[in-house]
Amino acid sequence: MNKREEVLLLFIIAVVVIGAPVWHYTTLVYRASLPFENISKWTNFQPLIEKYNSVIQTDSKALQPSLEYRLSFTLVNADPYTIIPSWDFPLITSTFLSPLLSNLSKLTDFTVDSQVLHFASLLKTPLFDSAQKSYYIPMKEISNYINPSEWKLDYSPGTTPTLNFIIFVPTKSQSPLHIRGSSSNSFIIPQFGGIIIHNVDHDTINNTGTHHLHLTPSDVSNDMVIFLSQLHTLIGIDAHPQSTTNTNTAHHFHNITTQQFDRLVEKFLSSHLDTTLSTLNSLQHLINTLSNMVVFDNIRDLVATSVNELQSAHDLLDHSSKSEDLLVALQHARRAKKASEAAFFDPHMLSLLYFPNEHKLAMYLPLFLPVFFPIVMGLRSERRNKNARARRL
Repeated sequence: MNKREEVLLLFIIAVVVIGAPVWHYTTLVYRASLPFENISKWTNFQPLIEKYNSVIQTDSKALQPSLEYRLSFTLVNADPYTIIPSWDFPLITSTFLSPLLSNLSKLTDFTVDSQVLHFASLLKTPLFDSAQKSYYIPMKEISNYINPSEWKLDYSPGTTPTLNFIIFVPTKSQSPLHIRGSSSNSFIIPQFGGIIIHNVDHDTINNTGTHHLHLTPSDVSNDMVIFLSQLHTLIGIDAHPQSTTNTNTAHHFHNITTQQFDRLVEKFLSSHLDTTLSTLNSLQHLINTLSNMVVFDNIRDLVATSVNELQSAHDLLDHSSKSEDLLVALQHARRAKKASEAAFFDPHMLSLLYFPNEHKLAMYLPLFLPVFFPIVMGLRSERRNKNARARRL
């Protein structure tokens, strides 16, 4: 072996023994081990989930159960030149909303906000009833007159489901305004919220010379009772059983019967279990499909938390179906869902979803070519020299 061949051989050995391990180590993708093995064993979840799925198909108005809801209340004023309404919404919230939200606090969380919006007009002029000397909108044609998306409501970004409750104050030229076919002068938009038309006495307000109207809790009491009824429907609370109490009071909607509460617990529990299992299965499929995806320890910890909470819920459901145990299982399911979604939507995971092998080739090729080119050319040269020596012999 001549000196040229020795240099070439040493170069190859250096590349194979030193270069290849260093490259492998520096490009190694860290993948923490995730505890997915118990997911397929949780068979007791399926009857409850199937029961929920059959219910949700018949309830098209309600939002799907969520870990948190945002309740947005908007006072919409059509013409601020003739009237400028305002309200004491914190006092309205404590009077009408807080009792119901407190009763539902074990099921889900709520955030409540409010706003006043001006210059929000109808899509077209309402019809005039000369006999009643009032304007009206036929209920069957309500979408031709009112479209909340045209009012540019404040939609906060995020994944939290939002329910919008809107009080619409019409202009003086279109007052009083009624929805013909609705005894409450309101209507509900499935999975969106509810709208109420609130007529005011423009002449009395204008005589004060201020054009300001402050709505007190008593002024909007009827509106808030209607909103409470709509909130029941939009969250999925079963209709209140027949009772002798007055159903037109806020107190009627503040109280939830044991049967209503237990039914709601089942809905939320089965929905959270279904969503969590689906999220974990999707995460497992994603990680198995993308072999180059980095899986950090925080993802492992979140998945482990979700799996452990699901296991706790499964153990409870396996040994008991009492209402109090279902409520405890719901708390486990809520924590499991929160952890699974945090793992699936982790920003470090999302950043590597679209990093195909072609990108790696384009990145490493300029580094590999200068290394392998001398080896290839050296082997080719040595082969040519060997053939030449063979011919001379």
